[in-house]
Amino acid sequence: MNTLFKIAWRNLWRNKKRSLITIVSIFMAVLLSVFMRSMQLGSYGNMTKAGISQVGYMQVQGKGYWENQSLNKAIVYSKELKEKINEVENVKSQLVQLQSFSLASAEDKTKGALIIGVVPEIENEQRGLAKKLVWGSYLSNDDKGVLIAQDLARYLGIIQVDKEIVYSADSLEQTTIEHITLLKDTLAIIGSGYQGITAAAIYPVKGILKFGTPQENGSLIYMTLENAQYTFSPFVPNLVTSVAIELFDKDEIEETRIEIQSIVGDKYDVMLWGEMLVELVQSIQSDNVGGIIMLGIIYMIVGFGLLGTVLMMTMERRREMAVMISVGLQRSRLAIILTVESIILAILGVIAGILISYPFIYYLFLNPIPLEGEMAEMMTSFNMEPIIPFSMDFSIFYNQALVIFILALLIALYPLFTAFRLQLIKAFNK
Repeated sequence: MNTLFKIAWRNLWRNKKRSLITIVSIFMAVLLSVFMRSMQLGSYGNMTKAGISQVGYMQVQGKGYWENQSLNKAIVYSKELKEKINEVENVKSQLVQLQSFSLASAEDKTKGALIIGVVPEIENEQRGLAKKLVWGSYLSNDDKGVLIAQDLARYLGIIQVDKEIVYSADSLEQTTIEHITLLKDTLAIIGSGYQGITAAAIYPVKGILKFGTPQENGSLIYMTLENAQYTFSPFVPNLVTSVAIELFDKDEIEETRIEIQSIVGDKYDVMLWGEMLVELVQSIQSDNVGGIIMLGIIYMIVGFGLLGTVLMMTMERRREMAVMISVGLQRSRLAIILTVESIILAILGVIAGILISYPFIYYLFLNPIPLEGEMAEMMTSFNMEPIIPFSMDFSIFYNQALVIFILALLIALYPLFTAFRLQLIKAFNK
């Protein structure tokens, strides 16, 4: 076997150009597939991070609250419940909210809105709410004012938005700048509170927020948790609709959920972020299928390129194979030599692909490609970093290298088939 390996190795380097062409083909296949998959998984990570920043890794809610988001299914965030959740080692922090739908009115205009009571400092720290502020100032923990989404404020006549188009001095690029003018400084809220009580209050407008989706931008109002509890549940203290939980180790999310559920009991629901953000999960899954199809197309292109190279190599060596068989080399041994040659070429190409792609992807992982202009603004509005991120998941390198290696071995079956079916007379005459 050692002799056959030496023959195969020497055969490869008798025609260096031919061998290098095959190695480079495999190398490029690994590099392209790793680059594409790393960028794809990095984007999914960015989307997931943005989703988790909105709802947390999981939430503790009242039984059945998510299916019917009624204030009557809210829970009391007692000191006992807080301590029970904190007993779980993987729990990093807790973020509470009180949400309810009400009518928002400013003089003669009224529209339905989602009122969200938050702890301002913690909400900004974990979800970056202050970054969405386009006018006014952010809430303090004892603030009596409210923050209103821009489209909702414009509909109610609270603000006037004037747009100005500014052209760059050194190019033809244009930028739209919005100027916000406050027309009304108070907002009235009226709706149904906890267990059917009337919830009504008047709040000063503290700031204007701008969100990425029309649904959020046309319906959200933020106030402090204390104000929301006083408005919707003045007789039941510490009422909240959800307790969002941040984790130390995201890989243990399912185990943490089971542990929290066992501690808090059956009268609470513990929901994972994927169960609450179903549309985001489905979007990632559908895009992942498209990415796999694109990888398949890359594999096909690379496969046909490799096949063409192997066909050329085989045709050039038909006379050489015929001579070796004529002097007594068994066809089975010739097949082994050709197999070893294919394996060596595949291994060299795959190793080169991994060695070159790893530092390249690692650099992009540390220095993601920044986005500018409208694309950056859109991603920022969705609470995502305006970058094209890359993933360093080890499975990316392993899976792509394995697929390309198997593809190269499958294509190597052609020279084996040729070795067993080779007709010596025709090979010598060509």
